[in-house]
Amino acid sequence: MSPYNMTVHTCLSGSEALSLVKNNIYDIVFMDHMMPGMDGIEATGFIRILETGDGYYKNLPIIMFTANAVAGQREMFLENDINDFLAKPIDIQKLNDVLEQWLPADKIIEASQSGREEPRIEKTELPVINGLDVEVGLKNCNGGLAVYLSILSDFCNDTESQMSKISSAFTNSNARLYSTLVHALKGAARSVGAIIMGDEASWLENMSVTGDFDIISEKNTVFFENTRTLIHNIKTALTAYEADRNAKSIDIADLNLDELKKALTDMDIKAVNTMLLNYSGLPLQGKTKEIISDVEQLILMFEYEAAINKIDELNE
Repeated sequence: MSPYNMTVHTCLSGSEALSLVKNNIYDIVFMDHMMPGMDGIEATGFIRILETGDGYYKNLPIIMFTANAVAGQREMFLENDINDFLAKPIDIQKLNDVLEQWLPADKIIEASQSGREEPRIEKTELPVINGLDVEVGLKNCNGGLAVYLSILSDFCNDTESQMSKISSAFTNSNARLYSTLVHALKGAARSVGAIIMGDEASWLENMSVTGDFDIISEKNTVFFENTRTLIHNIKTALTAYEADRNAKSIDIADLNLDELKKALTDMDIKAVNTMLLNYSGLPLQGKTKEIISDVEQLILMFEYEAAINKIDELNE
């Protein structure tokens, strides 16, 4: 996972999280509080009672994500065998602090060693998207403009899928499912900088607790209209931005891959990571983008010799 150089598994429900934890060894688990069906607290409870004989499941760090950080929340989580929590949208510095506190010491590489540096982005480079605070979203993702725009694309696809589920929950007057789905959209919206959408979702979530869908009917309709407009605005902006990048695309010959090869040969991982981060912000297209992606994957898997060989193939 850029920019942390982690291997990450994701899932969509508490039951899936439980299955993943049963079948894999993890250094840390981030659990969402509100999920369809089994929520984060229930999933954590089932994880804690698993047995291996070495106390792995009892001691596995589990960090809760919550969009409802209210007084007494930490105490409630601690009482349910949860190690810590992070409020959504995620503050990157707090995420860093949590990782530093709960990850095994031998798995942590200081930023000065890893080369994890933020590329400087001028405001003139940022796309203007009506209904979206791009600067807030960019700050939240902490992965550079290219990473943020990729997250926005995923946000659009996920939101369209979620809206269909929310519509079904509303039609069937399923208050619990409706609340859970709207809660998830609230956190996602605020994370990418869609502040107004997040506030609208928050209101709907709070009102759905009553189970009176007549109260939220009008606001629900407005929320759907506004969300569709926002998704349209984002997709239009992403298409225009990509077209502009294509017009300025960089060829493989323009990249100093010999410098990358030298850094790999010298095991200068800071330089390697810095170069990869710089590549992620360049308008790479087609075959060039595919080749750089292959090299990056080899590096992330610590297959440095294979990455060097790949670069040699390109230079032949």
